[in-house]
Amino acid sequence: MLSLGLDLGSTTVKYVLLDSDGARLAADYRRHRSAVLTTLALMLEKPCRE
Repeated sequence: MLSLGLDLGSTTVKYVLLDSDGARLAADYRRHRSAVLTTLALMLEKPCRE
């Protein structure tokens, strides 16, 4: 089972993807410039392809 943690803040978006043992598989942090969902979608494309 994978776990996804999200932080959608007023200026940035952060996420971390963990495996069932709690090991970090992927993480990212970006400024969203008021395009929160677009930025999040772009961030999550890479780990979803891998």
